[in-house]
Amino acid sequence: VRSVVLVVLGSTSAKALAPWGGPHAAPELSRVAAEGTTFGANRASSSLANAVVASMLTGLPGRAHGLDDPDARLPDGVVTVEEACRQGGIATAMFTANPTTGAPFGFDRGWDTFVAHDPLEATPATIGFDEAATWIEAHKGERFFVVVHARGGHPPWDAAPEDLRVMAPDGYLGIIEPRRAAEALSKVRKHPGRFKDDDRTRAWALYDHAVDVHDQALGRLMAALRSAGREEDTAVVVTGDVAASEAPSVPFGDSE
Repeated sequence: VRSVVLVVLGSTSAKALAPWGGPHAAPELSRVAAEGTTFGANRASSSLANAVVASMLTGLPGRAHGLDDPDARLPDGVVTVEEACRQGGIATAMFTANPTTGAPFGFDRGWDTFVAHDPLEATPATIGFDEAATWIEAHKGERFFVVVHARGGHPPWDAAPEDLRVMAPDGYLGIIEPRRAAEALSKVRKHPGRFKDDDRTRAWALYDHAVDVHDQALGRLMAALRSAGREEDTAVVVTGDVAASEAPSVPFGDSE
């Protein structure tokens, strides 16, 4: 193995996906799983997404790397994988669609290339996969370490009008609008009685759609590795940060 690609899917529950016996087909992820190894007992190291990613990049638990509350920043004194890679002459890049793994939280340091996308941008949630694919093509002759921290199943969601017309429940007129869903869910979390059954159905339908779109993006990234002639000597790791809660409460809370 000369290189590593680490894909972290936000708010995506493994048990719902086909490689772990779930109903969601996720064909591209299933293809990766069939050619590799799946792990059934791994657990998130924290309930905070950025703390989980920090543990992946440092090998340390939350209490050691310091990201043990929502406002914490990755401290400068902690050595990260990307810093060690750079010292060894390995090209590094991180593409994140999660604001908590952006520059304000200290995740930008040590990378040759670091790109962060705010969820409020008018860009697809999966843009990081395509940016990573372009970066790999430009660095295909080098050893590299690439991280994609994707939004995964977490709102805001991307859905075209034609997607919404066929999405459950039929004739939906509730509060969950794809691009403003995070704000709406935050508000009704304070007043859960306002979150109706049709709202819950639409939220999970949008989640399923997001998982499908991210699965397709994973397929494009794998195709880019093949096109660059790097599939055989690159280890690809696909994991999650914090799984989406399926409890009766309003879903997709940051501390779930």
